[in-house]
This record gives sequence, structure tokens and C-alpha cells, in this order.
Amino acid sequence: MSKQSPRLAVRELTTDEALEIESDRRRRVVAAFVLGAEARPDRPSLRPWRGFLGGLGLAVAIALVVGVVGVARATLDAGATPKATPAQALPSPRISP
Repeated sequence: MSKQSPRLAVRELTTDEALEIESDRRRRVVAAFVLGAEARPDRPSLRPWRGFLGGLGLAVAIALVVGVVGVARATLDAGATPKATPAQALPSPRISP
């Protein structure tokens, strides 16, 4: 008795089928090489100043967000009820006649 694996049984290919498969593989590889040789990049090369301007724009955006948050927090703090703090002893101003 032969023991069969749970996988599908592999059938042997005829000579014609094997030649056709190999021919198809070669045709696909050659076509890929031809397409690769003819390919051109779709985007233009990046200029060095674009990276600099992008970083500068990002820094300005972060500074703007931090500034808006600071102004909003200061506005909210100014409108808040005053907190009770102990009075400090200050020297009274002397007026000279």
C-alpha cells in the first residue's frame, strides 16, 4: 500500500507541456527586461532646495501651533478666577514733603 499525502498528487508533465511552460517563463523574463530597460522615471529629480523648504515649512507650522496654544492658554488663564494667595508684606511707599 502506498501512503498518499494530504496534498494533491503531483502529476508528471509531458515533454510538450514542460517545453511550453519553460518557453512561457523565458518570454516573460525577456519582456520584463525589455520593459525595465525602456522605463523612465515618472517624476523629475528632486532639487536640494525642496527638502530645505519642506523642513522650513514644517518648522513654521510647528511654531504656529505652539504660538496659538500659548495665546489660547494665556487668554484662558487671564479670564479665570483669581486664586487665593497669601498677601506679602510690602513696604509702604514714603512720600517726602
